[in-house]
Amino acid sequence: IGVLKKKSSIEYWPKKEDINLNHYRFIIKFKTKKIRDEFRIRLNKKGIPSIIPIDTYQLLHRYLKKERRQFPNAEKLAQTTLALPIHPGLTEKEVNKIVTALSLYVIKI
Repeated sequence: IGVLKKKSSIEYWPKKEDINLNHYRFIIKFKTKKIRDEFRIRLNKKGIPSIIPIDTYQLLHRYLKKERRQFPNAEKLAQTTLALPIHPGLTEKEVNKIVTALSLYVIKI
């Protein structure tokens, strides 16, 4: 989290101060889909799994056949978020690998 706090342009959840932490997903929000996708490719090359928390086709307003432009926040979040591994089974080596990848990314932006 310390790595991400250095860059105000990066948002993430959960915050350390959150009282109801969810140790299921650590979500990072990028400025654009392109940046997110490039970072995901970098992670995959380093053997770090990641998932897109919700794809655009999974959005409720799309199931209900509502106009996309009426839900810009949902559309933007679906296109710019990425979930990193977070679970009690992560080894210290795996955590360090993830932190290093994040550090290198933060330096580049």
